[in-house]
Amino acid sequence: MKLSSSDIREMNLFKYYRLVRKWACKTYNLNDADLELLIYLDCKNRFTRNDFIDGAYTYTWDKHRWERLKRDGWIEVWRNRNRTTIKYSD
Repeated sequence: MKLSSSDIREMNLFKYYRLVRKWACKTYNLNDADLELLIYLDCKNRFTRNDFIDGAYTYTWDKHRWERLKRDGWIEVWRNRNRTTIKYSD
């Protein structure tokens, strides 16, 4: 089943998005780009570093974001295979 814009409007899905985004960023010490990137990665479920890089292209660039999100526990290694195909989860 495909959702239309009227379906999303009826669900009021984004009604409190700004409020929730501000709360999450302040509570968890994230910036807007970090939060939106984590939402993008959550939709992918398991992802590689290349998926992260592809998602990061649409947000402000922060070359330390990957290491900071890993250090703070937002990104975890899900399965080690080899250097190029490690899978992560958020």
